[in-house]
Amino acid sequence: MDFQRKTYNFLRIGADIIVLYFTLVSNWWYFSNEQGKSFNTLFLVVSASLILIWMISSKETRIYDEFQIRNIKFELISIFNQSVIQLISLITLLFLLNIFAHNKIMVAAYGISLFAFISLERLIFRKVLERLRKKGRNLRTILFVGGNEITLDLYEQIGKNKELGYYVTGFLNDFPVPSLNGKYLGKISDLEKILENTKVDNVLINTTQFSDKQINDIIRTSEKHPTRVRLVRGYKNYTTGNDRLNIFDKFEIETVRKDYLYSTHWRILKRIFDIVFSLLVILFVFPVLFPVVALLIKLTSEGPVLFKQERWGRGNKKFYVLKFRTMKVNNQSDFVQATKSDPRITGIGKFLRRTNLDEMPQFINVLKGEMSVVGPRPHPTPLNVFAKDKIDNYMLRHLVKPGITGWAQINGFRGATENELQMRKRVEFDLWYIENWSFWLDIKIIFKTIIKTITGDPNAY
Repeated sequence: MDFQRKTYNFLRIGADIIVLYFTLVSNWWYFSNEQGKSFNTLFLVVSASLILIWMISSKETRIYDEFQIRNIKFELISIFNQSVIQLISLITLLFLLNIFAHNKIMVAAYGISLFAFISLERLIFRKVLERLRKKGRNLRTILFVGGNEITLDLYEQIGKNKELGYYVTGFLNDFPVPSLNGKYLGKISDLEKILENTKVDNVLINTTQFSDKQINDIIRTSEKHPTRVRLVRGYKNYTTGNDRLNIFDKFEIETVRKDYLYSTHWRILKRIFDIVFSLLVILFVFPVLFPVVALLIKLTSEGPVLFKQERWGRGNKKFYVLKFRTMKVNNQSDFVQATKSDPRITGIGKFLRRTNLDEMPQFINVLKGEMSVVGPRPHPTPLNVFAKDKIDNYMLRHLVKPGITGWAQINGFRGATENELQMRKRVEFDLWYIENWSFWLDIKIIFKTIIKTITGDPNAY
């Protein structure tokens, strides 16, 4: 299901960009003046700018919100708003390039045809997707906690609207509900076991059935796993005014935590940046840096140039992180964190760790899609196993890809965590990053990391 959803999400955005590009090409060729008809550097600048503006503005217009949470009318409004932004952007670009006066008809034609073609493409895409979802593809899984009439009503609506793309894994309730047709999985106390053994995208808690303490306990258990928690507040007349996710008009469903990287277009934009940035580093920095560092490591200590260690990534997926080896070969690396004046650290290792150069091979992890340039730092498996039951919300770090650098690191929480308080503070910074992510926040973190690398970081040892 994950692969199908990722493929669908890339196709969805890719189709919009292709339609946008060919709409611009056709109007540029047909309506612009003779000089503007040549597809030169000027055209490339305009087209690249419009595509970038489309991606950035899509956050505000919510054009890539899941189909499950809105109807076709909402989608057409989003497309109209995007088309208006594109129209204004094209006028601005041509004005700045001093060619607007000769291309007024082309600009108007672009705005109108873009709305028409994107709307048609989306209608076709929606119909195809509805057919696929009815066949059980491209689904998000739901685990219901609670089993009163509101939950059963929502379950019934999902069953009647399979094209919306949800699959109910089952129900947890303190007593069996006969009408669940085999979907009853156990009591509330079985939640931990279910989440450990079953892939669950969304945990939906019926708040009308539980006390505040019970709700908090269920949320706390759910957030030990990389799943998103939503609260079913009842029917729509019981509104809360908070950040809501209205899957069906009849129900009021509230998201517990914001997660901007849950949105497909932002994940794709971040992934494109990761690929470009890591390729630039690998092509232009590695040829100079790698041979020098490798030679120094080999000359100063026995052992391999690279150090590999199992870490946990997005969705608890395990992978091997790459680093330049900075320690003498030892059997404690997976269990004992580095400390100041650590006798295991080699002479060249001290320099590499102080300047963050030991992390450079992780750009290979980024290019492979296992990591991002910016994100919560990945921890070794033993540390994850220890912390997931000790630190509240620890596993929510794994809702996004881990990074080479992160918000916690530039705020003083780099390196070893000597006690639970330091780990809690690191988790707080990581969760703040996830809930407040933006493309410009990533750029800010990268620049601050570079500055710390040059000026020195007291926690780098």
